[in-house]
Amino acid sequence: DVQQCVIIVPMPENDSLFYYFINGYKIDYGIVNVKGNNGYGSIIFRGNLLNNKNEALTFTKHCNERDYWIIAKDKSQFPKIYSYLLSPTGLNTTPILSNGIIPNTYPVGGDQTGYVFGMIPNTYPVGGDQTGLIKVSPNGKHLISTFRLQQKVEMYGFDNGTGICTGLFSTDVENPA
Repeated sequence: DVQQCVIIVPMPENDSLFYYFINGYKIDYGIVNVKGNNGYGSIIFRGNLLNNKNEALTFTKHCNERDYWIIAKDKSQFPKIYSYLLSPTGLNTTPILSNGIIPNTYPVGGDQTGYVFGMIPNTYPVGGDQTGLIKVSPNGKHLISTFRLQQKVEMYGFDNGTGICTGLFSTDVENPA
């Protein structure tokens, strides 16, 4: 169950090219020329950005107010945040990697008898807790990540110049610290 499944981002300094990103447990992307095909638009490129199991996808402006960061969070046991830079020269497909704060307490695929944090037996269905959302603050300085079933929230600092996320804290939604 992918929560954030599609975004469209304009190519910086180009009025006819747009990148689309589709999150269907992997991230596919393409480039659309809106002036192509006699103004009806045409897809001029298709590719795959990330093959990991992904749940969350968002974007924000770079601090230079021209470029964009495309940001994804994977569903691995120890989640990573991937920041990709979109500039006038195109999409840099080598991500800036940052570590997530909260390890996923449910294994992705395979054995349902895994252990939560290596100590408590996992009794929940495989993949049950990884759904959630990410969103960047309007000023591009913070990123929030949610876990739906675990009812947790992670808050990150986001450097919109480098694409690096720094974990600040996590808290329970029902019982905040």
